[in-house]
Amino acid sequence: MNIKTLEYVIEIVQCGSINQAAQNLYLSQPNLSNSIKTLENEIGFKIFKRKSSGIELTPEGAVFLKSAKRIYMEWEKIKKIPSLFQEYQDLSITSTYSALFMQIFIGFRNKYPKEDIQDTFKETGLIQTFLDIVEQRYRLSIFYCFDCRAEYHQKQADRYSLQMEPLFSHVPVEVLVSTSNPLSRRSSFDFNEIKKYPIVAYENFKYEDWLGVLEIDPEQKVTKIFDRGGLRDTILKSNTIAVIKKGSVDTGTNHLCTTLPINGPSPQLNIYMLKQKNYQLSPREKDFIRHFKKQLAAYYHS
Repeated sequence: MNIKTLEYVIEIVQCGSINQAAQNLYLSQPNLSNSIKTLENEIGFKIFKRKSSGIELTPEGAVFLKSAKRIYMEWEKIKKIPSLFQEYQDLSITSTYSALFMQIFIGFRNKYPKEDIQDTFKETGLIQTFLDIVEQRYRLSIFYCFDCRAEYHQKQADRYSLQMEPLFSHVPVEVLVSTSNPLSRRSSFDFNEIKKYPIVAYENFKYEDWLGVLEIDPEQKVTKIFDRGGLRDTILKSNTIAVIKKGSVDTGTNHLCTTLPINGPSPQLNIYMLKQKNYQLSPREKDFIRHFKKQLAAYYHS
């Protein structure tokens, strides 16, 4: 057995077809089929059932796939070990959705321009931003989570040998509504009444990380959105509301949507940086994190 064979199994499952997987892997179908047969003979059980409509995992194959994915991911991380000790000039950042985070990133680039360097900043959900660091697709993550979930995420970071560093704490949440929604005429919301209204929320968060903390019934119908623009558009075109981190959505100067504070005790967020534990920040990355913390303090203390 070798790593390549594990890659073949994963690709076949993703494609649902040996023929398509062979094309993607630039192999002939007979060679790919023979590789799988050799692997099955070596481990002593069938991974796939051949059917007229394609292939299907056997019960043993389904268990094998889980281990194969873990081994393959670890191998990919091993190949990237040298990158942990390089000194990079560019910024490679994955972030939970936030207009404020994006604005700080752009502000840093404008203040400290590097014409020959291509920086990368990606907005995504909390689940994906962790995966981006685990799989070393990006070097730094900036994410927020509720204070009551911080211990859980610290354990996840420890599990994957990641360093989770606090950048800012006690960030409030607020309610985002369209100005055409009658609710926008209110001055505030009580935390306990949020669950009474139709909710729109980001998809790439676990229930326990967002809706659960907001005490939204898991059976309640919630509109799930995958990006910041989609969330704002949904708010504008419906009577839904969203609970967001303060500064997450730019309400703009056209006053099409607005945010309302939440009265009384409500859960608050912390903001963290995440990276591989062995990775040493470059001088420019250190400058960015200092700038980022300074801008967070200026925004939330204003």
